[in-house]
Amino acid sequence: MSDSQCHSNRETSIPNSAGLNGQKYPLAKQSSAKQSSVSALARKNLAGETLERLLRIQAVSFKGEPYFTLTSGKKSPVYVDCRKIISYPDIASFVTESACRLLAHKNFDAVAGGETAGIPFAAWVAAKMNKPMLYVRKKPKGFGLGARIEGVMPEGRAGKKPNVLLVEDHATDGKSKISFVEALREAGATCNDAFVVFYYDIFPDAAKALHEKGIELHALATWRDALASAEQQGFLDSPSVAHEVRAFLDDPDGWQRAHA
Repeated sequence: MSDSQCHSNRETSIPNSAGLNGQKYPLAKQSSAKQSSVSALARKNLAGETLERLLRIQAVSFKGEPYFTLTSGKKSPVYVDCRKIISYPDIASFVTESACRLLAHKNFDAVAGGETAGIPFAAWVAAKMNKPMLYVRKKPKGFGLGARIEGVMPEGRAGKKPNVLLVEDHATDGKSKISFVEALREAGATCNDAFVVFYYDIFPDAAKALHEKGIELHALATWRDALASAEQQGFLDSPSVAHEVRAFLDDPDGWQRAHA
């Protein structure tokens, strides 16, 4: 591994892609021995360390009635706001180091952030990896060159397309990740990997869609990790709220229909 990649002597975790809870969709790539040798215990420990920090700053929240209202207008007993991390340098450093350890078996030519929440996370990871940074707009700007990709796309190695890592704060149904990846591919890059701090991992269609597009999703934690950590650390001491959260995680669409 080159000096520009992140190094660690500690064992760390490599979460499954698009289905962190053992869903039937395999990784887009199952390539390295290093990846396959990572223990489930190490992944669990990394998720726990991540959730301890997210719970402490209330970036992850649980709530009974009245429930949270999502941007879609639907109700939810859970809410995640990883944007809070930008205000905590120690947690930002932890996330950056963890991302680099998680991806140490990969080689990238650049790191791209998704507009807008992914931009600071991509900047931290790109700086740590000593790689060029780009960012991807949600849609082309309506003036100038009308570009979706901002920054300078580097050359690939050995005549190949540049390999670009997409970085975002979290993933729900995977649709925005697919849009950003396709924009990078249209701009001439290879982009088969996306990193997020937090992955919902409760929508089977998301796992299927990411897999069909050849996208390997890397995440530090999921909602089931969050529920386990919250109960263990005393952040969720209401049995009724815990029951609602479990019902939501087991069947989010059915739960939302029942609470519409």
